[in-house]
Amino acid sequence: MNRTGSSKMWLRIISLILGFAIWAYISGSRQIKMVTKAFTVPIYFENITDNIILMEDVFYEVNVQLRGPEKAVRDLETKDVYVSIDLGNKAFGVHSIPLTERMIHRPREIQVVGITPNTVQFRIERKLKKLMPVKPTIVGNVTDGFEIKRVLATPPAIELEGPASEFQKRDYLTTEPIDVTGKSASFTTKGFVLLKSDYLKVTKDSNVDIKVIIGEQTQTRVFRGIEVTLIHQRKKTWVNPTQIKVIATGPHSIIKKLKRKGFHVIVDCSGLSSRKEDYVISPRIEYKSKEILHLPNNVELKTSPEMVNVRVF
Repeated sequence: MNRTGSSKMWLRIISLILGFAIWAYISGSRQIKMVTKAFTVPIYFENITDNIILMEDVFYEVNVQLRGPEKAVRDLETKDVYVSIDLGNKAFGVHSIPLTERMIHRPREIQVVGITPNTVQFRIERKLKKLMPVKPTIVGNVTDGFEIKRVLATPPAIELEGPASEFQKRDYLTTEPIDVTGKSASFTTKGFVLLKSDYLKVTKDSNVDIKVIIGEQTQTRVFRGIEVTLIHQRKKTWVNPTQIKVIATGPHSIIKKLKRKGFHVIVDCSGLSSRKEDYVISPRIEYKSKEILHLPNNVELKTSPEMVNVRVF
């Protein structure tokens, strides 16, 4: 066989091999079954800096229709597919982001044929830290004759973290209700702060110590027609008015025992000399009875009017 015949023979063999390879490839491709399947996949927001926070109306999952070889789609797990949205350089405010195929992370041989919803809308706000005062919530009634004097929270304020708009809605934080029903003595208890917001969080412990100071109820009584008594007058002296009201304020247990006849309104005329003008003097109040020899310091007495006119002739 000459050289030309040998070359033709090799060309025929190569052509046969190439033809078989092409046939095998086409035959194999015809056997690959393509399928479409829906997946519910998460949305991941990337590049969220420490000073921003995502607000309401955010879809954190979308439905994605994927198409590809049956085996590849069947073996696909949800964790292999997700949506990625880059928040880098996004300004504060409302954003509406169209979801595109390039945002869907999935194996290379899988195609995206549908996204529902196809748009994600959200609001970006500035994240703040702020101290908010704590105002305990008190419910119920203490024992008759007693009252709540003061309610103290320790610490008086706690630090919160959250969007600026949430801090604009409130001036203070409240606690879970603290029941004082039937109480007649001061007590301390734990209070749990109520945030009433999904966007606010406490940076430290949300518990506070609540001290409820309970004391006797303060009562006020008015005693009318108390005679004004002049003492140490050396000359003829005139007083106006001659009768006066005494107003007594203090603990209920003391005030209820006071009697009108126990009060003495006294004007000391020592050092007063004759003159045409009246002296304007604040009278002194004394109280004494069989039941009460001395009034305690927490009882306040005052006259009405507070001053009287005294004329020395």
